[in-house]
Parts: sequence; C-alpha cells; structure tokens
Amino acid sequence: MDNKDKTIHYIIISVILSILIHIVILVIFENLRVSKDYILKKAGNKSQIVTFDDIKVVTLQSSKPKEFKTVTNQKDIPFKTLISKIKITPTISPLKNNRQLKSTSILPLTKKIHVIPAIKKISYPKTIQIDGDKISPQELKYNHLIIPKRHKNRHQFASNIYNKTKIKDDASVNSAPIVPPVFPIKLRISSPKVNMQNEPSLASEAKLITMNETISIDSFLNIQLVKFPVSSNSGYFKIAISTNSRTSEFQIFDRDIIFLIDFSGSIANMQLKEFIKGILSAIKLLGPNDRFEVVAFKDKTYPLFNKLTHPTKENIEKVSKFLSTLEHTGPTALYEAILPYIGKKYKEQGRPLLIFMASDGIVNSGDIASSRELINQISNLNQQQASIYTLTNSKNSNTFLLDLLSYRNRGDFINTKEISDSSKIFSKTINSTNEIILENLSYQISSSLASETFPKKLPNLYLNQPISLYGHYFKGINKISLRITGTDIEGVEHELIYSGSLDDALISNYDLPQNWAQQYIFNLYSKMTVNYDEKIKKQIYSLAKKFHIKNMYLSRNLVQ
Repeated sequence: MDNKDKTIHYIIISVILSILIHIVILVIFENLRVSKDYILKKAGNKSQIVTFDDIKVVTLQSSKPKEFKTVTNQKDIPFKTLISKIKITPTISPLKNNRQLKSTSILPLTKKIHVIPAIKKISYPKTIQIDGDKISPQELKYNHLIIPKRHKNRHQFASNIYNKTKIKDDASVNSAPIVPPVFPIKLRISSPKVNMQNEPSLASEAKLITMNETISIDSFLNIQLVKFPVSSNSGYFKIAISTNSRTSEFQIFDRDIIFLIDFSGSIANMQLKEFIKGILSAIKLLGPNDRFEVVAFKDKTYPLFNKLTHPTKENIEKVSKFLSTLEHTGPTALYEAILPYIGKKYKEQGRPLLIFMASDGIVNSGDIASSRELINQISNLNQQQASIYTLTNSKNSNTFLLDLLSYRNRGDFINTKEISDSSKIFSKTINSTNEIILENLSYQISSSLASETFPKKLPNLYLNQPISLYGHYFKGINKISLRITGTDIEGVEHELIYSGSLDDALISNYDLPQNWAQQYIFNLYSKMTVNYDEKIKKQIYSLAKKFHIKNMYLSRNLVQ
C-alpha cells in the first residue's frame, strides 16, 4: 500500500470516528438530568449551595380566580374575557413529552404569559371648522382665530395619506381643468387631547384657539357699520372703529419722532417760515418721555443732534436757534434725506417711530429722481417700521409722491393748499399722534369681501382718531366678520372681533361709493409704483370716470 492509499484510508476513518463521537454526545445531552438534591445559586460574588427545600414552588390553581381589574381605567373585566385576550409568547423550546417532565428535577420554564388589557379602539376626531360668518357676535368674543380665505394645492386633495387610494392618470379621459377649492373665513377648533398614560378619554376638550395669546379689546372700541345699497343685491359699506372712554385705561406709548424740513430752492420763503413755525410749536408740546431729532435737508442733510433726544427746555432752544438760520436755496435730494431714518436703525421695541416731512415733494437731485422709484425704494426699505407723514402748503407740490409715500407707509398726507396759517394745521396734525394705544395693526375680514376691502394696511390706533375700512358687497353676502389685532406698549397682542349684519347697517350718504373708489384707486396706485402695468392704468381711469374722481396723478406721474 503506497502513501497515497494510506492517506485516503486515514481521511475515511477520521470522518467515521467524528460522526460517532457527535452521536454519542447528542445521546448524552438527550438524557441529561439535573440532580434533584442540589443546584447552584449565585449570591453576590459567591456561589452558594442550596437544596430544593429552600425553593418555593407556586402551582397554578385550576379553579376560577376572583375577577380583577386591569391597569386601565375601564370597568371590571370578567375572567373569561380576560383569558381570551391572553397572548402566549414562547421563550424556550417546550419539552417533548410527559416522560421528560417526570424525569427532570426542575420546573419547565417553557412559556411566558403576557396579559394584554382590553382597550377600546380609538377613533381620533378630525379638526372641526366652523363658518365664522354664521356665528353670533356673542360666540365670536372668545379665544379663536379667523382663518383667511386661501387656495389649497391640488395635491393636498389627492394625497394617498388622506385618501388611502391612488389616483390613476387616464389619458383617454378629457376632463376639465381642476380649479383649487376656495375656503371661506373659518374658525379653527383643536382636536380633543388624548392621555396616552391611561385609558384614552374621548371627552371633548375642544376650544377656539389663536396663533398667540390675545386679549380682547371689544369693550374699549365703538364700531359702526353703514352701507350704501346700489341695488337689492349689491352695494358699498364702511366700518368705522373709534375709541371710547374706557381706552383711558391703556398705557400710552412714548414716541420717537424725526422732523425733516425741506429748505431747498423750490421752497418759497413764506412756506419755509410756516414749516418752521408749525414744527417748533409741535416740539414744545411733546411729552417728557418722547424723543425727537430735527433734520434740515436740500441736496444734503443737516441733522441737529445726530441722535434722538428729549424735549427739554435747553434742547428746544437749540432747535429754535438752528431753524432760524435756514435759508431756502439749492436742489432737493429727497431720497437721501429720508433714507438714514427708516428701517430698524431708529426703531426700538415699544416705541413707535414717526417721521414728519415738510416738503413740496419736488425732486431734482440725488440717486433717485423718479417719484415712482423713490416711493417703492423707501417703502421696501422701511418695511412698515416707521409711519411716514408728509406735510405741504403749496398748490405746486408733487402731491403724487407725498400722498403715495405716506399711504404706503401707514402715515397720512396733509395738504393745506394755502400757505397762510398752515403752521397751525401742521402742529395740530403732529400733536394728534401723541396718544398711541396700539401699534402694528393688521386685520382680516370675511373672505368673500377681502379682495375689495381697503385700505390693505392700517395705521396705529390713536386715541380719538377713528379707523375706517371701505368695502364692496355682492349678492348672497349678508354678514361681515372682522378681526383686528395690534400690540400694546408691553408687546402683548390685543384683538377686536366684530360680526355685523348688513340688514341692520345704517344707510350712508352718496359719498360712500366715491370714498371706496378713492381707496381702491390708491391701492392700484401702490401697485403701479411697484410694477408699471397698462391694464392697471386703464382700471384706474375706468374707476375715476365711473365715480367722478379727479384723476390728476396718471398723466403726469404714472408713466412708463
């Protein structure tokens, strides 16, 4: 037998022996028993020998136990019902037969029992939406949010998440284009809260909610709704909001004021004197905690203090001396005069920033000479931080620039048209802003009325100065719902909720449609200052002709 044959025989014998050894080991383990006298029990770091006499064995009783409560807050569950909900989870392989159980000295820890409490299937309620137009004024007084009208994307209605179905495209079907649904003004109600620690309760805890906590100011304001019916189906309305005697309970804001005085060559000597006289008179009546700055300008700016300062006697004397030295001369750079004082540079939290600019609005110098571009640039940079008031006393003033600049920046335009005694009107206008109750006002109105309600931006809420909203109603509209919000001196948000019926509205005079059209035209003017559009220009002409409004701005200022 050569070496090759010996190697083959060795491999065969080794395989056979290995199989026999494994069979023997398997038989030994199949018949392995644990001594019935002792087992090892680990206690701390030492091993301790204990007998089975020391081990307490609990035997399950076959008799029916007493009924017992689950861990939930449900009523008592009968034993049979509970057993039906028992889930058996195997942890180790069970013994094969009773013989093995008898020959083994340990308890067969073969099955682990888990009791699953019976809990009702929870059906979570959907968010409820209520039409705000159909709720009474009394119900509207409490904590809630009016959701403005908006379009929803098409995919929101075809989502697999909500519909649980797939929408299949069928090229063979010629369907009409889908128009996104429009949702009317609504109130949002939260879903009931669910306590996951205990048994869920479906008791309703829903309430009307807002984005932020707000305080109602309904009782501090008077609201009047008037209308002018054009036909039985349509007409115009006005909502006038004014303060009442209770608003004296509010803490009045301290103001920061920038006075800009144009002393360029286009300003006549008498005009400049009236500007100076009116502004100096207003400064003397400022509150002790108000702050101000005086800036004279033409092609350059000449600030007096280079900061905001309080109206002390000494500072007022400095203002008087400074203004007395001004002489009208040179070109006008209006953009450069306003630019340093808008935006967040001078605006502080809890202190409204007001700019009063006395000028004829004629621009002939500086980086921006176009009225449309100047209005748009200043308004975009300002971002409603400062309220801009414009004052003029000349028939030759650029009223388009002055009017639209104040309109787009929550201010007002004062044009006395006559130089004589214009200082008194300027001073009165400035002092009328000394009692600000709320700032940063915004509003939401019934969705069916929103597109043709003006103005779109509201000024601060001043004591004894009404705020007016003008709108156009159509067939099927009877109720008007309105929400106005604003912040007080502490930064707390307040809200006014109003719901009125057009059936109960007072009848107005013939001026109401014209006032609405004037507000509409100014809204279109604002759009034209952003982007020139011939369609908007034609719309302005059409409105002006229909409502007999003098349209002096289009031909001279609104050009491409």
